[in-house]
Amino acid sequence: MQQYYNCGVTKGKNYIEGTSIYHWYTQLCLCSCHPRKGIPQKTYRLNNRVKKSFHRIRMTKSVQQDLNTWQNFLRNFNGKSLILSDRWLTSDQLHLFTDASGTLGYGALFGAQWFLGKWDTKWQKQNIAFLELYPIVLAVEIWGHQIKNQCIYFHTDNIALVSVINKQTSKDALIMFLIRRLVLHCLRNNVNFKAKHIYGSKNVLADALSRQQVQKFHRLAPWADTVPKSVPNLPDLPSYRNP
Repeated sequence: MQQYYNCGVTKGKNYIEGTSIYHWYTQLCLCSCHPRKGIPQKTYRLNNRVKKSFHRIRMTKSVQQDLNTWQNFLRNFNGKSLILSDRWLTSDQLHLFTDASGTLGYGALFGAQWFLGKWDTKWQKQNIAFLELYPIVLAVEIWGHQIKNQCIYFHTDNIALVSVINKQTSKDALIMFLIRRLVLHCLRNNVNFKAKHIYGSKNVLADALSRQQVQKFHRLAPWADTVPKSVPNLPDLPSYRNP
């Protein structure tokens, strides 16, 4: 927790210590960061259970991972955050489209730039909401520097994923694995985001990429780059199970 001291954050009158959580005055510091819902909600819910200041709460693994995400962000945060415009940009305005196919792969298009990839056997077994989230996260990681200081709508044809992205939390441990990556990179680039549902019939370019139909993609988008952006190997799936 030394990072909190380095940022000038002080300890409140009542705090919990030992093997559990500290109650810090982090709200003022972190409210200047976007997205605000990225603040560890599970930590606050645990803290609200405390009836006496000397009571201890044991942190769950999920809470520890939430705090680690903030710790990673605070290591390089200079304490400054630009005030974002009230204007929300849609995927159409940004020309950012993503999609995933349950058995084949994923793809994304940003302006003339694009990428695609294939699932391995382990990833093919995962639920479609998790798979649809991955290219969104990867797009932010690859093109995040080009969408800095913006308020952005991510369009997805998965209704369940819309709720997950907007709440920035899920009971599914694997989805949270990706949500933390999304929140971390959006914090680093000062990007505030929401999700909106889009019908699959309106997402034909990313759909072609997710199905590895490159020739069809170029036929529909002749202005796109001829060579895709390189993508990293699929990360190893965490071994933990849902609580």
